[in-house]
Amino acid sequence: MTNPESGLPPSPSGQAPPKSDGDGGGGLRQWLIDTYNGLYVIVLKPRMPESILYWMAIIGVLLGIIWTFFFPPVVWTGGNPNRLNEDSQRQWLLMTAVGTSAQNLYGPEQLIALAQAVPNPSQQIQAMLDDPNTSQNDRIALQALQTQLPADVDAGSAQDVTSGNLLGYILMVWILPIIIMIILVIVITLLWRFLIYDNLVAPVLQNIAEARDPELRARNQKARDELKIMQDQAKLREQLKKESVASELGAPVMTQLAIYTPGRIFDESYEIELESGEFLGQSGAVIAESVDPDPIAVEVWLFDMFSSRNLAKVFVTPQGNADPSIRSRLEADVDNPATDIIVAQANTPLTIDTDKLRLEAKFASLDINANGRFENFNLQMRAWNKDAATASTPAPAIPSTPSAPAGAPDMSVYDDIQFDPPPPMPSGGASGRPDMSTYDNIQFDPPPPMPSSGRPDMSTYDDIQFDPPPPMPSGNTQPPSMTPLSPPPLMPNNNDDDDDPFGGTADFTPIPPNT
Repeated sequence: MTNPESGLPPSPSGQAPPKSDGDGGGGLRQWLIDTYNGLYVIVLKPRMPESILYWMAIIGVLLGIIWTFFFPPVVWTGGNPNRLNEDSQRQWLLMTAVGTSAQNLYGPEQLIALAQAVPNPSQQIQAMLDDPNTSQNDRIALQALQTQLPADVDAGSAQDVTSGNLLGYILMVWILPIIIMIILVIVITLLWRFLIYDNLVAPVLQNIAEARDPELRARNQKARDELKIMQDQAKLREQLKKESVASELGAPVMTQLAIYTPGRIFDESYEIELESGEFLGQSGAVIAESVDPDPIAVEVWLFDMFSSRNLAKVFVTPQGNADPSIRSRLEADVDNPATDIIVAQANTPLTIDTDKLRLEAKFASLDINANGRFENFNLQMRAWNKDAATASTPAPAIPSTPSAPAGAPDMSVYDDIQFDPPPPMPSGGASGRPDMSTYDNIQFDPPPPMPSSGRPDMSTYDDIQFDPPPPMPSGNTQPPSMTPLSPPPLMPNNNDDDDDPFGGTADFTPIPPNT
């Protein structure tokens, strides 16, 4: 029996053989997939140019090529003689022949190279000699050139490559510029969206918009302040995690930092979880409800998941604690005002304990203004799991057996005591049960006979007769104890329409018959 997926026999343990790196989750293939998803799909794809930009680039290149080739005058420079027409090629050979015969400008090897610059030079020289319009001097020069050319000059001469390089011509002139332009569009767009716009253009546009709209400037400034607070929180939180905290409960399972600044909505909440992801509870800090939104008291709360208890204590400024009105409002919100209301001071801890958790909060920095209100503060919050501390505590050592007191009797005198042996086992053997063979001949009486059907004989009730039911009363007969009902008397008609604005439509008074 083989594995239907891999075609390999199953392992002795019954499990399928492990997959190779190329079949699934690991190895080079998975690395390529993760790199593609992380680099392209998440980072580059949202900032890639839209399809309209590609089409604009392609159309722009095509229009530029068409304009260059067809509208301005074309001037050929640096072209090879094989690009010329037939008459121009013969003129090339004639100039080569005349220059060689008259002035000896070219050597033998150079002469052959010039002649081979055009296709089939020997055949074209012969065609010019056969032409009656060729002058005598030209004939002499052409004949001299023909005698100096080797016999196989036509085999090695240049061919007309216009048709042979048509594909290369289209590639170089039409396709390659489009490819280069698309690459430039992608590169320029990514540079624009990653570096240029965000760092140079966007700040200028934002400053212009904020200068025109004060409300937008206020909202953006608030968002920038909130972002800065979040960055400071993350930085200080990392520093707090590195600091060692002296506690009998060990390392905290949660370390957070709540930052308050004027005008900020202060309502922080944090999850308390183990590294394994197990949820233990929740904690947080908020402006106390009894004084909200006045920042004069901060409530620190803790929720224990195991006991479903939610406990809270309050930090209050010294001025607020001295105010009887504020103090009375805060006392109404806590369980024990003597221990649950703490005057706010730097590095003065507040501790909340439940069955499973402990929360400690203290101000790392604290600013209180002249009116007794919180101006700025950094509130450190740490939570511990009490079960982890209990599990890590070593079990107490078992005390050794204490020695006998000095006045105790010596028990060694009883070492030689012997007890009588136990009585012999019954004949049934070592099992301790009596021998049941003595009951082999016991006989029991047969059970009494069962009735024929197990039910009483109902035939004795066949002749029973019941009295007929009493006659039903007639339709007009009424019990003597009941008297017929009569309708209530009609209300007098005073012809007053003002008393009945609905014109009698709501009069449900029954009308007696025969009236």
